[in-house]
Amino acid sequence: MSLKITLLDGNCGFNYGPKARSNGKSVQFPLGLLSLGAYLKKHGIPTGIDLLDNQPFSRGNEINEMAEYINRIDADLIGISSTSVNLPFILMALKRVKKSGRKVILGGHGTSFLPDGFHEHFPYIDYLVQGEGELPFLNIVSSLTQNFTDSNETEPNNQRLVNLDEIPPLDYQACLRQPLEEINKPLFLPISSSRGCPYSCVFCATSVFWRNKVSYRNTGRLVDEMSDLVSKNRHLFFVFVDDLFTLNKRRVSEFCDQILKRKLQIQWICFARLDSINQKILEQMKSAGCRLVSFGVESGNDQVLESIGKNYTVSQAFQTICMAKQIIGFVEVSFILGFPFENLDQYRDTVYFMKRCYQLDCRVKNYYLTPFPSTVLYKKYAKKLKRDNQFLNLSIRTPSLDNKEIQDFFDQFPYFSIPFSYYHHEELMQKHQLFLDYEAELGCDSKMN
Repeated sequence: MSLKITLLDGNCGFNYGPKARSNGKSVQFPLGLLSLGAYLKKHGIPTGIDLLDNQPFSRGNEINEMAEYINRIDADLIGISSTSVNLPFILMALKRVKKSGRKVILGGHGTSFLPDGFHEHFPYIDYLVQGEGELPFLNIVSSLTQNFTDSNETEPNNQRLVNLDEIPPLDYQACLRQPLEEINKPLFLPISSSRGCPYSCVFCATSVFWRNKVSYRNTGRLVDEMSDLVSKNRHLFFVFVDDLFTLNKRRVSEFCDQILKRKLQIQWICFARLDSINQKILEQMKSAGCRLVSFGVESGNDQVLESIGKNYTVSQAFQTICMAKQIIGFVEVSFILGFPFENLDQYRDTVYFMKRCYQLDCRVKNYYLTPFPSTVLYKKYAKKLKRDNQFLNLSIRTPSLDNKEIQDFFDQFPYFSIPFSYYHHEELMQKHQLFLDYEAELGCDSKMN
């Protein structure tokens, strides 16, 4: 029995323009689904890739239109990936979808920490994949092709690929409307050289998702893939989505040496932790084509940094940022507003640190603290969660949270409203005003995400 399979990216920002996004810098590449598709293809299972992000939606009718779009997909099996932010809208849309014998597999980061009883409330989801998707998805497809059709099952999040080199090169072309070779403007391609993070920052769910384990790709194969892509289009700009690209300095050095020995003209950016980088590595990265390095600083106060699990001080952070700025040239730093244990004076320190970075000509980004189930912070402060649609200014485009159907869904299933909530505390609004004053003083618009 063969199956026609479509993998659908539900990690979309809702596009309300007359035309859906297509080519160039704004195109979205669902790295997880591309990896899953490549892995299944290697095992003789062809799949199609579909992007909700390429579809225009009408304000106020997004759920219905999403359901109509899924209904039109011609497939025996639809695998949908979703973040926590989009998961409630995906579930609401899938309830409207006419099954017609089709099976639905739901996965992605948003499904990995769901409470017990999920299938009882959402019986129209046939299979739930939690954690890394390749092995459990392959198991489900293998069972279905053998006419084993039991549904409402959950594949646990303990099945990880030990060797990431088992995943073939990704088919980025599946997300493009014109041949890769014909795109003549900058195209940013996400690429992964590792999975996982060994640290346990109290606000971050990454370490829980990957169980504090890190797996790596072979650096030679990684450079092979990048070289092949660049040979097709010289406008490519690689974005390493690794949580900590610089975690293993020896491996970073090997990667840079591979690029330099082959004399490849490759441009790339990466995320790094402030205590996992030094001058030698930065110089090698620069020589090998690194054009920007991004640091999650999070706070400008030593007590807060210690409380959230960072192993560096404000002074050490600033020294590293200055060094990276001098060597790499472009540096991005990000900060978080909303730690419930942080007082107003401590956040003033963060605003002052942001000013220092801005004056260094760093790109400064700011984020509201997003609550994630399973994190240390959530377990400690869950009772302080508050949902307020007027306060939140989310970076991702979503249907109006004032919609009665969405409000009723959140009231019935409070768990799904967590990403749209914040940790309420007395000085939060004063902190927010400090941030607005910072923007006004410097004449910048770093915006909250």
